[in-house]
Amino acid sequence: MLDLIRAHDGPRLLLLSPMGGQGFLIGRGNLQLSPAVLRAIGIENILGIATPAKLLGLSELRIDTGDESLDSEIRGKRFIKLLQGYRTTRVIRIAQD
Repeated sequence: MLDLIRAHDGPRLLLLSPMGGQGFLIGRGNLQLSPAVLRAIGIENILGIATPAKLLGLSELRIDTGDESLDSEIRGKRFIKLLQGYRTTRVIRIAQD
């Protein structure tokens, strides 16, 4: 996956959906997204996507890449944009723990 990303010259966008009721956007259920892959895509190119029903119980999203420096960098954004329906977005806090 990393080789494909690095070979791609165009824009990059990673769409992720939070996992279950725990609110993990990165980590736990998507371990194939290594810290190297996430860095190659760029944290500014990560967009969450979820239904409004899935977001009802979430006040923040959790990050666990397995790389503390990358986790800190992502948490430093403090908020992330989520696409939650047709032409509808929501900004949600990134958990700081």
